[in-house]
Amino acid sequence: MAGKNYQGYVKVGINKTKQTELDGLIGLTGKKSTENFKPRPDHKDTYIYEFPDGMKAYIGVLTNGLVYKKSIMPASAYPKDYKLDTVTKANYDKLDAIFKKDKVILYADMANLLKSPGFLRESIIADDVIKSSYEWYAPNGDRMTGIFFDGRLTGMAGLAFIPAE
Repeated sequence: MAGKNYQGYVKVGINKTKQTELDGLIGLTGKKSTENFKPRPDHKDTYIYEFPDGMKAYIGVLTNGLVYKKSIMPASAYPKDYKLDTVTKANYDKLDAIFKKDKVILYADMANLLKSPGFLRESIIADDVIKSSYEWYAPNGDRMTGIFFDGRLTGMAGLAFIPAE
């Protein structure tokens, strides 16, 4: 996960990065997808980046040239090189207690507790709010997910502990 292409994907800023900067940040040449699919009226193009390890990133660009959406799919459901001993039911329970007390979990607090920034699965801006989905993986296949709105998890539907199958 710490490879240069994924790190470039993470650096792509929603509502900040321009279409012309994508290839340089990610370190690959993106392929323009079909122009027939327009998920919103100001959608210009989607660029697909195929990473050497099999992951694929999809970057949505607006007619003004700014990135408004990015998502990535790992080559497998469980990245082999991303194994955190901190992804436990006990730490999930700590986060649950924070949410019950404060009605919010800050992304930085969750990342610090889990000792990792997590795997950034998707970010999108809508109504001037950036929604980001992160996943953290344990060596045994358990995972924890969080959905943050401008860096704040404000609903328990946004926090999940998913035991290995």
